[in-house]
Amino acid sequence: MPVYTAYSDESGVADLAGEFLVCGYLGTEPVWDCVRRAWQERVLDGPPKILDLHMTDIRSSYWRAKVGMAFNDSESRVAEAVRVIYSTGALDAVASVIKRSMLHEVFPEQTGPRKSKTGLDNPDCVCYMAYFQLVLNRVKKLHPDATKVNFVFAEKQETKKGMEMVVEATRRLFAAEDPEVAELFGECKSSTPEKEIGLQAADLISWHLQCNYRGGFPRTDENRMWYLLKPRDGDLHEWSKEVLQEFADEIASHSAQEVIGIEPKP
Repeated sequence: MPVYTAYSDESGVADLAGEFLVCGYLGTEPVWDCVRRAWQERVLDGPPKILDLHMTDIRSSYWRAKVGMAFNDSESRVAEAVRVIYSTGALDAVASVIKRSMLHEVFPEQTGPRKSKTGLDNPDCVCYMAYFQLVLNRVKKLHPDATKVNFVFAEKQETKKGMEMVVEATRRLFAAEDPEVAELFGECKSSTPEKEIGLQAADLISWHLQCNYRGGFPRTDENRMWYLLKPRDGDLHEWSKEVLQEFADEIASHSAQEVIGIEPKP
């Protein structure tokens, strides 16, 4: 019975009221093995050979000069990475998008002794809970033969403890709301893009989606975004305030809020 792995990245526009998103790709281990081989050969091996594809780096003239990569070669690497992802028909693209302004309307900023243990003034907490729910519900609906879904996200020391709390709160929520989904929720771990090509793929779609929400998007990058999102088998979920409020009510109805210390507005 297949086990799925979701590699994810987070991003947000500079506007403090704007969009924050968690996104990435979902697939079985045999599919990820195919992606890794193609990505290594066609994207990383060069010449020049690079350790990982990171969009912020590859769009930096300083970084390109440091590794000896011409601009045209950098564009070819990105285009090839897009082709690897798009041609892999068995990968699901998943993106969970929440406006920060909407988040703070639904979840008041906690102060004093009731301040969120994870710092809910940052959107990571609820956005990751929403992303976990989106991915698991998608697998339950479209891949009923799946036995587990494991999650890998980019390692960030400053949010590591907070993510542990988010995972625990999400497990409690699913256990109470949907035991079948709870059974699918497998291991969660952090890693680095140098070790995980799946995280490089997540960075690729995250960067393009962030640029889309930020505005001023070049046509070439916009076209690449739609190839990466793969509308034929992907899910770009923009949360409405009403649905986010329902999700907040679910959190408040169970022991999940005891872990992360948050409550929705009445």
